[in-house]
Amino acid sequence: MKTYNNSVVLRNDGIDPSTTNADLNAGTGVNITVRIASNPVAGEGALASIFNVADVAIANPMQTDNQGNYTFKVTDGFYDIVIAEGTADETIIAAEDISGIIDNLSMPYIFDTVAEFKASLIEFPDGKTIHLNDRDADFIKITGTGTANTFNIIASTSIDQSIVALESARGWNGKAFGISSSNPDNTDAFNSWMTVVNDRSNGSTLATITSSRDKKFPHSSTLIIPENVQLVGNSGFECAFIKTSDVIGIIFKGRILTGIGSLADTSLATNTNDGIQIETLAKFYINDIMGGDVSGAEGNMGHGRDGVSLRKGNNGFIGQVRAVSNGRRGFFSDSFSIDDNAITYGAMDVRGNVENGFHLDSGSSSSDITRSNANYGGLITSQNNGGIGIFIGSQQNIITVYSEANGTGSVVFGANSRSNVIHCVEGQLTSDSGSRNKFTGANDNGDFRAFSTVERTHELIIDKNVFGGRLSLTQTADLLFQELFDGSSSDMTIEAKHVNDRIISRTVASGTKSRYIGHTYIDPSVITISTAGTTVVSADSPNILADATLGDIVITINSGNVIPGLKYFVKKLDSSANLVKIRIDNVTNRIDGSEVVLNAQYDGAVVLITSSTIGTLYSKT
Repeated sequence: MKTYNNSVVLRNDGIDPSTTNADLNAGTGVNITVRIASNPVAGEGALASIFNVADVAIANPMQTDNQGNYTFKVTDGFYDIVIAEGTADETIIAAEDISGIIDNLSMPYIFDTVAEFKASLIEFPDGKTIHLNDRDADFIKITGTGTANTFNIIASTSIDQSIVALESARGWNGKAFGISSSNPDNTDAFNSWMTVVNDRSNGSTLATITSSRDKKFPHSSTLIIPENVQLVGNSGFECAFIKTSDVIGIIFKGRILTGIGSLADTSLATNTNDGIQIETLAKFYINDIMGGDVSGAEGNMGHGRDGVSLRKGNNGFIGQVRAVSNGRRGFFSDSFSIDDNAITYGAMDVRGNVENGFHLDSGSSSSDITRSNANYGGLITSQNNGGIGIFIGSQQNIITVYSEANGTGSVVFGANSRSNVIHCVEGQLTSDSGSRNKFTGANDNGDFRAFSTVERTHELIIDKNVFGGRLSLTQTADLLFQELFDGSSSDMTIEAKHVNDRIISRTVASGTKSRYIGHTYIDPSVITISTAGTTVVSADSPNILADATLGDIVITINSGNVIPGLKYFVKKLDSSANLVKIRIDNVTNRIDGSEVVLNAQYDGAVVLITSSTIGTLYSKT
């Protein structure tokens, strides 16, 4: 509390001969009423609690002493002191500062709202700190009125003074510029905020925005985060800007973006644009961001196009991304913008998008391949998307994925993909059109499937080292391909199918390696035929030893499951006069217009299949 002293003096018109001044007399016994300062009409506030110098409560009104003086103590603040209240001589000392706070530059003066400051009649000295509770920020009284903009410079509407926002210890807080969930359009406030933060001469380039859980900040135009800005919001997807018109939500060109989301208002009649577009250059950090979401009773808040879209950037980190219920893809990287980069991807959650969940684009040709070089340290979860869960069209990515229940496949390698390593916690390789890619899995004892749609010779490495289960390889093009499987810690059933041919199934022992060429399983063992008569062999038995001791042997190749390029190796072991004959479909004229006949012991032949029903004698010894 502060002590306040003053006097009441009565004036008469006589002249004091000793001083030749107007005679002044003490106003004794005059009522002094102390009221809380009121505005705009003084003297209408509530009675204040007042005390004597011994801190004992006294009556309000009080009276002047026999010399016209009065003294009281009161809690620091502003008070209207009413002299002779209710009489013809009533006089009011309005908004008396009984604290010294107005002139004390070391202490802030607090208003609850911007409106209260604008309406106040208190004239503050230059340099006085003013705290506005509704902006959660400090401002400072500036010389003159400044260029008021209602954002970071606010002018009084009652007297000639203005205040300007100060940077806090947490950087430039967006709330200081008027960004609020109750504001129907935060576009202008956001732009003013970014202009100040991006200007290095104003202090740091750190911009912060905090809110209670699930706060949404409406805006009608695209919000652009410029190149110098580091924008930090709440963690846990709690702070988001919600677009109220069909525009790109946020374009990020800065250095740091964390704890920020971009949503779309459910009332939009049209919704065709992205949520967050990343168009930064180098050395950026993006984490804990949200592009589209389903948020409780608010329903589908996704964007009409992509949730998060990487358009330009390298040497950066993108992690902890949630992109849900968007009109196209959850996360999308554009081909022309991120060549020769090094992006590290962290954990991502992409679900319920109309098209692909996670999409790394490839460009239109092999010369246009995107190089992502993703040193991955998290997990990409892609579920319940209408298209592909994970699409990899670029090269040199190292990514761990969990992909299931997607409309057109779990994991797809695009035509221009190359040298990727995809570790699949759950899901399957649905299509492979690239080259030198490696696909690994860890769904313990479950199906591990790889389907190839390549239209040219390629290599896909299937590596499943620590678990059992079934590996399924399917080739849908009538051309050569090869698949390499590195053996597991336990026996595994492997199935291979080419075009519409039958499935060839073998069990692979622990630690072995198996190779498929075309649809044929290359069995490291050799079959021996010693039964006289006709024996039909299939595509998975190309190494044949024939013992014709008991009679002539006819080896007929079944054309129902072979493809051009396959070779059969046949050798006669016995010294008898019996013959070993090689035919296709037991027809005698399909190998160079005839059949191959082995007469003597250790005679051998290699038959090359040139079409599905025709062969040629490749060599004979």
